[in-house]
Amino acid sequence: MVTNKDTAALNALDHKGWTPLHHAAFNGNSVYLELLLSYGANVHIPTNPDSTLRDDAADFKDRSTTALHLAVRAGNLGCAVILINAGANVNAQDWSGATPLHEAAYHGQHTCVGMLLEYNADGTLLTKCNKTADRVALDQGFTTIATLLSRERKKNETKQQSQENKESSWWSFLCL
Repeated sequence: MVTNKDTAALNALDHKGWTPLHHAAFNGNSVYLELLLSYGANVHIPTNPDSTLRDDAADFKDRSTTALHLAVRAGNLGCAVILINAGANVNAQDWSGATPLHEAAYHGQHTCVGMLLEYNADGTLLTKCNKTADRVALDQGFTTIATLLSRERKKNETKQQSQENKESSWWSFLCL
């Protein structure tokens, strides 16, 4: 039986501001990842959530990233799927506004991009620099990923516009 004290240790941050779950996801250790989750590790805890951590203790780019961000950054597809099935948010945004989809696109992780899209990752979300994931991929020279994401984003925007038009015409009908 796992106690609250044990669960707290599972979710404790190390000197880098990472939990054991973050390390398992980034390093592709799916067995350890599943074990941590079975004992109650929290998939929603971000890295370095406390700004009082020493600046030299962790990479700045790892502020407020989730285990899912780290898994797709490293191309650990199996770990990413495990995290999503355990409730990880595919649209979680880090300190810069980047989602796991932005992260996978930036690092050229084509299979992770495809998987995130299958799990309904939102390609229209913007970073704080106003970049969609397809723009991030294009900036990094990953044209195949950029094309895939651009096509998917446009398809979703068209779907969303169509839905808004239906709702608008329905309200217009009621107002006659």
